[in-house]
Amino acid sequence: MKSLLALSIMASLCVACNNYGKKIKVEGTKGEIFYKGEGVTESDAKKLGDYLVKEQFLKGDKAASVQLTKEGEAYLVRFVYNKDFYDKTPGLDEIFKKGAIAMSKEIFDNKKVNIALSDSLFKDFKSIPYDEAFAKSLEAAKDNEGVNTADATSYGGQYDSHMDKASGIKFFWKNPVTDKEAELIGKAVIATGAFTTTKGNVHIVMEKDGDRYLVKFPIAPDYQTNAAYLAKIDPVAKEIKDAAFANVPYSFVVVDEDLKAVKSYDY
Repeated sequence: MKSLLALSIMASLCVACNNYGKKIKVEGTKGEIFYKGEGVTESDAKKLGDYLVKEQFLKGDKAASVQLTKEGEAYLVRFVYNKDFYDKTPGLDEIFKKGAIAMSKEIFDNKKVNIALSDSLFKDFKSIPYDEAFAKSLEAAKDNEGVNTADATSYGGQYDSHMDKASGIKFFWKNPVTDKEAELIGKAVIATGAFTTTKGNVHIVMEKDGDRYLVKFPIAPDYQTNAAYLAKIDPVAKEIKDAAFANVPYSFVVVDEDLKAVKSYDY
């Protein structure tokens, strides 16, 4: 919904608003929320207003009108919007769909939220229904952030493996790394707490090249060139070094789905 910041200049003040519902002014802005219909309360309107302020859709001296109603169990948030801007700007439907999903979670107890864009008389020119499949895909993307979910067969079937159920991390190793060494390394990785938030989709691959241990971390393509994400790796890699490799050469290697190095942290 934060992408709506760039769109808020296109919202325009609703005029002659008879029969559009009760109205509240949103404190600190020139925004107004109309609400009407069974099951829609002033509290709902205030929560919507507060949310739109937080997301900077309603702010400062930008006039904007929004109407909140219900369609069965689903809420309908209707934005007064500039149709010319909508017609010439690609990608707005996806932005509003994301906003609807966020509003559903944050202010409407996971009830579906449909979006409508209207003229200044609240006559709709565009309906954007709640997209359940899109919501699930966003949740999956969040769960898998930065993680490559390839399985053992993608690594050539040459590794022993173990899923640690408590942490959700799956470990792979092969000779000359022994089972005992894999267990020690695995405990060090788990102890960092850095890889335990993605619900079983983290893979750690352990190898050895001469006397150097290699701990490989497959990540998704979008993160392989993400400097901010990669910068977070170094302190975690050092923590694993201190716990498991204090006196031996070791590298923590960020890799792609084929285990090819993207960035190596060598100690």
